[in-house]
Amino acid sequence: MLVRSLTILCTAASLAAAACTLTYQYTDGTTASREVEAEQCYTVPAGTPKDVAIVDVVGPTGHGQVETYGKRGCTTLLEQGQTPMIISKPRIYSAYVVSCP
Repeated sequence: MLVRSLTILCTAASLAAAACTLTYQYTDGTTASREVEAEQCYTVPAGTPKDVAIVDVVGPTGHGQVETYGKRGCTTLLEQGQTPMIISKPRIYSAYVVSCP
């Protein structure tokens, strides 16, 4: 799998950034995680750029899970997601962290 570094896609109002880990799982059973900060949009490496995911990270710091996600943008939730988020390869998702523990 091609690994890329996180890229900030958009930022919300400047708030005290809380760092936590976004954990996601691929359909082939493998998992991956990235350190993310609240109130920012990131690209997470998972293949070719496609859809956008809006996520809500919950749980203790260092072991966040995806609660919800949507497509096509950082502000509109179009569908509910599983926890942890199941991603088909090859794709690259952008994650909007709504809250961190």
